[in-house]
Amino acid sequence: MRPFLLAVMTSLVLMACSSSGDEPASNPTTSAGVVEGSASSDVEEFCAQTRALGEELRATVEDPEADSADTIDLARRANELLARTPELNSAHPDEVALINECALELSVSPG
Repeated sequence: MRPFLLAVMTSLVLMACSSSGDEPASNPTTSAGVVEGSASSDVEEFCAQTRALGEELRATVEDPEADSADTIDLARRANELLARTPELNSAHPDEVALINECALELSVSPG
């Protein structure tokens, strides 16, 4: 069941990132996410949430004993976060690249 959920999650992340419209040429980010003070508070909050949930998802994927109910709950929470990307992209068009980078935190694959 988990491979199916991972495939769904990856598809959702890719759809959220691809439906965002035009991206600016550059954005001040690091591979870890938001550079302090460089993004709006909405985007910083979104990135913090995606990072935290991404860590939970990766831990669940790596745990062979993981409960499928927990995995489903994580997938639901990830879907809720990803559903916010179009609204964030519209409200913060200069931060689209950062929003998409943060959404990719939710893309996990078995290691």
